[in-house]
Amino acid sequence: MFSLERRVALITGGSRGIGRTIAHAFLEAGAVVAITSRHLDDAVEAAKEIGSAESDTLPIGLDV
Repeated sequence: MFSLERRVALITGGSRGIGRTIAHAFLEAGAVVAITSRHLDDAVEAAKEIGSAESDTLPIGLDV
């Protein structure tokens, strides 16, 4: 696996499906992950479930 230490990843559609899986993989690789969703509540829920600490994830309500 590769390292994403000291990197920030912005995952659009990260609250479910493929986006959520990608967000989790980036976290495991060491990145800080911004998880976006059209509904902020969904992004917050995903961030809580996959993040190991609040500083690892940032939920954002965003309609791209």
